Amino acid sequence: MPHLPTTKMRPALSLLKQASFRFPKGFSLPIPKEKKVPQVSDTHPLWQFFRNKNALSPPDEESKYGRSWTAEELRWKSFDDLHGLWYNCLRERNLLLTQATEMKRLLINVPDYSKDRVKTVNKTMATIKFVLWERERAYQAAKDLEKKESEKAKNPNQAV
Repeated sequence: MPHLPTTKMRPALSLLKQASFRFPKGFSLPIPKEKKVPQVSDTHPLWQFFRNKNALSPPDEESKYGRSWTAEELRWKSFDDLHGLWYNCLRERNLLLTQATEMKRLLINVPDYSKDRVKTVNKTMATIKFVLWERERAYQAAKDLEKKESEKAKNPNQAV
């Protein structure tokens, strides 16, 4: 490692000495006031990001979960049921991502089953979107067919 000349170091040291600050005699740093823990109501919406108002649940409880919904099962559901299921999935995904963030903050490894649960919820949400897209496509096809039929009824001699 090359040796630096001391002549280049001296100006830097003198600048450092000039920049240092000393407190005057009798000066004391302010003492911060005690912070009160805020009171949060039991019905606060942010509690929905936690299970049982705890940031993390025991691993044996978290490792038990079901499968994602299939398109065949969702096709039998009404729009209101799909809407409710979507928001339940959204809430569950937010809860799982909150737990994963808390685990990372505490330097705990995020278990594989937690990642798998997020994938399962995302798969259900994608399937709901697919089923709604199918319904929209069928609705548009029915509208187009009705339009063709009405035009055909107005002009029976004209080929459509």
